[in-house]
Amino acid sequence: MTSPNPELLSSQDLQALQQRPAGSHAPLLVDIRRPGRFRRAHIPGSHNIPAGLLVSSDPPEADLILIGQDDRDSQTVAEALHGSGYHRRIQRLEGGISRWQSEGLPLADSPSASPSPEQLPWIPVLLLGAVLLGIQHLPLPLFATALAVVLSPLTVLALSQRLGRRLLRRSA
Repeated sequence: MTSPNPELLSSQDLQALQQRPAGSHAPLLVDIRRPGRFRRAHIPGSHNIPAGLLVSSDPPEADLILIGQDDRDSQTVAEALHGSGYHRRIQRLEGGISRWQSEGLPLADSPSASPSPEQLPWIPVLLLGAVLLGIQHLPLPLFATALAVVLSPLTVLALSQRLGRRLLRRSA
């Protein structure tokens, strides 16, 4: 069984580990921060398993390198894993993602799951076309209904994105 006080791994040591060829005994790099923070910036090659999920479910059967926002986060998770009987080796990135960033080391970001307005340039053109056609060819009540039908999916998309961001902020 490993020590309940996991060893700290420096940024340089982690970079050296990442340069080695992938092998069956390579530790799993686990970012324990919330998904929103992970999507904004994470260490290349890391996997996002939020702290609560990692501790409350069956952890992976591999040696782990935990990445928290700072040392405190990863220490808490490591202690919880050891307390629940996790028998594999756990290392922690010294200083967490905060130190990694302050040292100017490489980061990756994840593209957003939902499209941004910049990714949907056809929406303003579609709306302008619908308005111009509707004004010329439809009676006002029918035009208003048609416009509501066109805008409805866009409204649902905007509201779902807004709700998702609120939920992520609450959980962060």
